[in-house]
Amino acid sequence: MSTPTAGKPTRDLLTSLARAGWGDVLGTREHHGTRAVLAGLVRRLPYKSGEGLVTVSDVAAAAGYGERWTRTRLQLLESMGIIEWRRGGVLNGEPRPSWIKVVKRALVDLIHLARPMKDAADAARRAATRARLSGIKFLRNDLTRSRRSAHAALSADPRPQGGGSTGSKPPRVDNSTVNTPRTDAILNLGAGAPPTAAARAAREALRGRR
Repeated sequence: MSTPTAGKPTRDLLTSLARAGWGDVLGTREHHGTRAVLAGLVRRLPYKSGEGLVTVSDVAAAAGYGERWTRTRLQLLESMGIIEWRRGGVLNGEPRPSWIKVVKRALVDLIHLARPMKDAADAARRAATRARLSGIKFLRNDLTRSRRSAHAALSADPRPQGGGSTGSKPPRVDNSTVNTPRTDAILNLGAGAPPTAAARAAREALRGRR
């Protein structure tokens, strides 16, 4: 950050003042138009010296305000010691240019006053931002812990403690060992009597299935 001096061009000093936040003198909302008139005046005057002949209508056009209202802002800047103003008056019904000088020493003083105020405001803003981000981080961590707890609950073993089972499976039935009435009849065919050849063949076939 460069050190402002009265030897610097007026526009550079005005830029430094704007970057410093204008201070408590010109930095309020009610002085928005005053700042615009000062900037318009600086644009109409020589770049380095910041002094010369200019009409109020020229300044008003550069600032974007009406001529009457611009005149009141120039009067305010004069009362603050920011400009020196020698009215031109009227000659043969035509307005004569005024001689106006922007007091660069006053701009330098305003810059020195404004910079500490801006630094303090920036520090407060950074602290507020850190506090806000810290709150967001805390909330995010809390949500992460909640999600992990829910996931752990869903992933837990569903069996009850003690190794018991939540249900029993039906016993498997081996149909190969079950005798139907037909097979019983075939197996008992000719019981107590010598089996015929067909009966013996059927019995051997059933035994082979087992």
